[in-house]
Amino acid sequence: MTGYDWDALAPHWHLFEDRGFADTLVRSLVRERVPAPVLFVGAGLGRYAAALRDQVGPVIAVDRSPRMAARGSATRRLPFIVADARALPFVERAFATVVCASGVIEGMCGADRAAVLRELGRVSQAGFYLAAFVIRDGAPTVDVHAAIRAWEAGAIANHAFDEVARELGSVRQAAALLSRALPACEPAVTERAVIDSAAEHELSVRRVEQDDRRGVALWFLGAKPLDDEGRRYCSTLRMASATSAKRLSRKARTGPAMCSASRAAVMQRSQASRIARSTMTRLWRMRRRGWPCWAM
Repeated sequence: MTGYDWDALAPHWHLFEDRGFADTLVRSLVRERVPAPVLFVGAGLGRYAAALRDQVGPVIAVDRSPRMAARGSATRRLPFIVADARALPFVERAFATVVCASGVIEGMCGADRAAVLRELGRVSQAGFYLAAFVIRDGAPTVDVHAAIRAWEAGAIANHAFDEVARELGSVRQAAALLSRALPACEPAVTERAVIDSAAEHELSVRRVEQDDRRGVALWFLGAKPLDDEGRRYCSTLRMASATSAKRLSRKARTGPAMCSASRAAVMQRSQASRIARSTMTRLWRMRRRGWPCWAM
C-alpha cells in the first residue's frame, strides 16, 4: 500500500524510529493539550505512542503489520490492534484525539488516501492530527535504492544502514533486506496535496509543526469553519424569522378591503417567509455536510 515491507522491517525498525520525528511530534501534541483517550494510527514499534501515553493518558496503538504490533506491544506495553487505516475497527467518535503517524499516507493513491482521511475523521470527536513526510512542489524525489547501492559500495555513510548490517552480520544481507523492504523512491507528499485532500472532505487544515531538517510536518484537520456565505445565510434566517413572527399579529389587517400599503406589506412578509424556508433548507444541507452553521 505504501511501498514498505513493514513485517520485514519490524526487527530493525527501532534503528529508524528512534532517529525520527517522535520527540517533536509528542511535544507538539502536548502543547496542543490533546485529551485522552488517544488513537495512534501507524504506531510502528510504539515509540511515539508510548511517549504520548506518558504525557496525556491512555493510548490505543494501531498498525497493519502483525510483527510490528507484536514487538511494539511487548517492548512498549501498549495495547496494539492490527488493522488497516482504511477500515478502522472502531465506532464513530470513539476517541477524543486521533493521530496518524508519518509513513501512512505518503505512498498511497488518491482513493486510499481519501479512505484513510474519511476513517480518521469518522472515529475522531473533533478532528485529527496527521503527520507526513513532505516535499516541496517540483523538488526531486530521493532514489532510496540508489542510496542503498551507494552505501553498499562504500560511497556514502548511513548510520541506520550500518546498524542493520551489524545486526545481520553482513553488509550484503543488509542491502538485500533494505532493497526489498524499502520503497524505490522515498514516499512524500506536498502540503498542497494534503490541503486538496482535506478540501475534498470539507475539512480545514492547520499546520501544527514542521521540521525542515527531517522533512516532516504535522497538521490538524478539523471541521471547516463557517464562511462568509454561511454567516449571510444565518443573518438572513434571523431577519426572515423575525419578520415571519410578526405576520400572525398583523394577519387580521389583510382582509379584502386592505389598502395598497397593506398589500405591499403582505407581499414583503410572503417574500420573507419564502427566504426563511429557502435559507433553512440551505442551512440543513450545510449542516449535513459538517459545517457548524448552528453555532453562531
